[in-house]
Amino acid sequence: MQAQDSIKGSNVNKSGAKIWHQTKALPFSINKSTAKWLGWLFKIGLFVASIWGVWFQLGEKDLLHKLFGELQLLQGFQPLLLFALLLIPFNWGLEALKWQFLARKLEPITWFEALEGVVTGVALGFWTPQFIGDYAGRTLQLQTTGRSRSAGALMLSNASQFIVSFVVGCMGLFFFSAERIWPFLPALEGISITLTAISLVMVVMFFNSRLFAELADKALPKSLLARVLSILKEYSERELSVVLLISALRYAVFASQFYLLFRLFGLDLPADILLPGIAIIYLVKTIIPSLNIVGDLGLREISALLYFQQFGGFQEKVVAASLLLWCINLLIPTLAGIVLIWRIKLLPGR
Repeated sequence: MQAQDSIKGSNVNKSGAKIWHQTKALPFSINKSTAKWLGWLFKIGLFVASIWGVWFQLGEKDLLHKLFGELQLLQGFQPLLLFALLLIPFNWGLEALKWQFLARKLEPITWFEALEGVVTGVALGFWTPQFIGDYAGRTLQLQTTGRSRSAGALMLSNASQFIVSFVVGCMGLFFFSAERIWPFLPALEGISITLTAISLVMVVMFFNSRLFAELADKALPKSLLARVLSILKEYSERELSVVLLISALRYAVFASQFYLLFRLFGLDLPADILLPGIAIIYLVKTIIPSLNIVGDLGLREISALLYFQQFGGFQEKVVAASLLLWCINLLIPTLAGIVLIWRIKLLPGR
């Protein structure tokens, strides 16, 4: 009996030691049962907060009422709406593919595992500063013990999408201002040229991102920042080119969705006005971080209204298209991500 008790005690100590080793954040060991209950409480908290975030956004702005009111104006089968909906898997599927490609430096994951992390990050980012929620959702789906390095991979992912949106937005601004605004506002010529120069600098910095890791190693060796950025040294220029290509394809998808929804609500403007407008709208949304104060939808609505108001009374159509795009590309994935919160892994290791 004493020998059996000793073996049992030894197993408990090993289990507690394993939990302590995995978390590394607690100065004491906790048993497996306690860790499990704490994990469930944490997931419940995330689930409730995410539900509240969605309810708050919908209730505060009366979004569902507005959306149903606009959809009632559409009668019969709407192929444009169907096409926009069918592009949802391509939008987030490409983002998942990009994350799978970047995360392989941490651990090999399947496309479905990458998609789970991306969608969970969308749900958590709905009520938190976006990078924090996105990072938590993706990282908590990983098994590696070096989860902090995933922040560096996520920075590359976000930077690639930022660069694509910025470059295409500058092209849209350059095209539009050259055709219609320069005779009235010559200052925009200088702005366009400045933004183009910034675009080139960002592209060069992206392909030399390893220099940031080397700088962190020299300035702050063995620091958390150095550890986070260390992964940047592991990506070749060819791999970074692949990441940019995926980001460009994804941009084409959600820009196409916006175009389809504008046409759906009868925004009958020429393509040479509509397409630069979409690029400029995403440029504004890219430059001005929402931080959930104005919100993704608010930024898109404001920039779209400012752009299209000079072409006539399209306010209702612009708001309707922006609202429906928000529901398609953020609300639907958020609801899916809320369900997937229960599958996150608080502790690394299988």
